[in-house]
Amino acid sequence: AVVSTQSTGDGMRGKVEGMSAKLAARKEEEKEFIEQLMDPSQIKDCVVPIKINATLRKYQQDGVNWLWFLSQFGLHGILCDDMGLGKTLQTLCIIGTAHE
Repeated sequence: AVVSTQSTGDGMRGKVEGMSAKLAARKEEEKEFIEQLMDPSQIKDCVVPIKINATLRKYQQDGVNWLWFLSQFGLHGILCDDMGLGKTLQTLCIIGTAHE
């Protein structure tokens, strides 16, 4: 198979010629997953579509982002830290994303 290493402007760097559009899209999705998994700072902020009368601290938003990221790929995670740091609030935020 021939591999093109030039960017085509559509995000398909490294696309194997003759690869179906569906397979190329899947490859790009998996690449983004690995990049975010290896560098969680690349994970986009999770926006909760319902009103929650609270403001998340940065570490709480990071936890929500992480759980949301995992859920986008059919994975699950656990929040664990000292008592009183907002796991209940983070959990409510994640449950709130189910209302999209």
